[in-house]
Amino acid sequence: MNLVYKTSKNCQSQLAETEAIDYFFAKEMCEEFNQTNDQVFHLFIALSYFMRQGHSCLPVSVIAEQLLWQNNNEESLDKSEIIATDTLLAKGFSLANGFSFASKVQLINLLEKIQLAPENNQALVFDGELLFIRRYWQYEQEIARKLCILNQFEKLLPEQLEIGKEIISKLFLNLSNGKNSQQKIAVANALGSRFCIISGGPGTGKTYTVTRVLICLQAIYQAMPTKGQLKIAMAAPTGKAAQRLKESISHAKHELTDSIDEQILNSLPENAMTLHRLLGLKPLSLHLKYHEKYQLDCDVLLIDEASMIDMVMMVKILRALRNNCRLILLGDVNQLPSVDTGNILADITGGEHSGYLSEYAHQIKQLCSTGVDEGNAEVDENNQSQLSYLSYLEQSHRSSGDILKLAKMVINKEIQESLDILQNNSVSGLEIKPLTKGQIQFIDEATHDFEYWLKAISEFYYRPIEKAESKETAYAFLTKFRILVSTRVGTRGVIDLNNKIRQFLNHGQNDCYRGCPIMITQNSYQAGLFNGDIGLIWPDDSCGKNKGHHYAWFEDTEKKELYPIHLSRLPEYETVYAMTIHKTQGSEFDQVAVVLPQIESRLLDAKLLYTGMTRAKHGLMIYGNQAIWKKALSQDNPRYSGLKKHSLNNPECADKRDN
Repeated sequence: MNLVYKTSKNCQSQLAETEAIDYFFAKEMCEEFNQTNDQVFHLFIALSYFMRQGHSCLPVSVIAEQLLWQNNNEESLDKSEIIATDTLLAKGFSLANGFSFASKVQLINLLEKIQLAPENNQALVFDGELLFIRRYWQYEQEIARKLCILNQFEKLLPEQLEIGKEIISKLFLNLSNGKNSQQKIAVANALGSRFCIISGGPGTGKTYTVTRVLICLQAIYQAMPTKGQLKIAMAAPTGKAAQRLKESISHAKHELTDSIDEQILNSLPENAMTLHRLLGLKPLSLHLKYHEKYQLDCDVLLIDEASMIDMVMMVKILRALRNNCRLILLGDVNQLPSVDTGNILADITGGEHSGYLSEYAHQIKQLCSTGVDEGNAEVDENNQSQLSYLSYLEQSHRSSGDILKLAKMVINKEIQESLDILQNNSVSGLEIKPLTKGQIQFIDEATHDFEYWLKAISEFYYRPIEKAESKETAYAFLTKFRILVSTRVGTRGVIDLNNKIRQFLNHGQNDCYRGCPIMITQNSYQAGLFNGDIGLIWPDDSCGKNKGHHYAWFEDTEKKELYPIHLSRLPEYETVYAMTIHKTQGSEFDQVAVVLPQIESRLLDAKLLYTGMTRAKHGLMIYGNQAIWKKALSQDNPRYSGLKKHSLNNPECADKRDN
């Protein structure tokens, strides 16, 4: 076959940021469909490239009449790596010129001639101007179909309605002036929805609300003719997120001991697990214990941090769920999408809430018709609504000062207003001290030397770790502060900053010293460690024969104690004074420092900044310059998929449910 590029290296030299897999995928697809057209070949390269960025498909309209993959050096290389053009040519490199795609009409005509319609059962699918590999198209269809089946209104029996009203009245007894009407509506809505989503930013009370949902469900379930307790399972994408969910639910239960029957409170689960553990992922195997032929034994499945769920994991979860099981998703739709393919939570929540169908709205009003704030729970009724399963919590109840105010401005892309907050919180000196709750510090790059600031931060927050009297105290120090950045590589990337901090602390390239924080980067079922797990290098302080030998200590989140792993058993790991924002999803720290890159980056957008900022429970530092901040808030990195078109937001959902 006569292709425009003879080899993958030749392709990569002409198309910046492409990889060998993109070339070989396109080559294989051209052979599969007997294609020699340059536009088609580059369409296939683009599909592979887009999938590597986390998109499930390639929208033709996005690349039509666009020049892609042109190497402008400034964006693709770190400043220290930029090489003069004549030097590149002398070394045998050719500058990437990119590729110009034809018009949308021309591209569609080319793809239609290949006959990639869904019913043709080809390796690729062209559906609604979106190009998929068939597997991803099928996954989206499967997710949409199962969610449509789960998305059913449940009309409560009269006795259940009365019990629901009574319990809701008790749960919201001490709330007045409609302050928590959003939470109250969310609870009432969840009682009539087999599938529901409760979404909101930090401090809006998602776990506070869902605890009350579980209590109400248990109470009204016991009013059914076949009395008993609901089997409730709780899970989250990561161990840290699962632990936070467990602690939040336990705290919420404790607050209700005086008003809710002890038997109902005790029926709520005590533990939460990772999604992998929930599904029974077997060590050294891709096989799951629970799947479509052997499903989970639970009546309610609650999943926190749902924005982190990728497309493949969502398929596995839904396959393992019985059709009569309730599914409750908690998450912040404004956070980053999953690291892997898909943007499930955003796709199925859509934009602004359009109100509730009349049957939902009527039952919500009935359930909320008692209590001291009667009449304050406003329920928007809309018989055209496609989002009755969704409840948005917008009012923050966390006293976090300017942090949440700034976060809201960032996600709304209010550039000037957010800059005003940064300028009002700009520091003149560099006296490092813990920030008060909700406090922001903006360290302007124009007036503060980065390395001087980084060294001061390292001495204040990281030196105490290695000087701590015990590993428990050291680990506690480690969990209180983290530096967050947008990338792993380049100046001010994770690798660069961790190297600098080790040098500031006089450890050079050594990563095996007392107090060295590490993060696992490769799953190891033998050691029981997984990508993202945080540990601490520390000598054994017991009186045994291993006293003084260094081990890596990790937290047992259930027992709340540290356990050792011999260094020889560790899978791949890296130092973790600094982390990418992606890696911190599902985690919180008392204090966070977000470091902006020196040059403009496509990776840094409003969602990334928002996610990084909202990891801070008490104090937030931002180091960088205002031009980079403005650029980040002015650009988007959308995650493309077809799920929004095929999901339960679509009127076709009723047909899928019936079938």
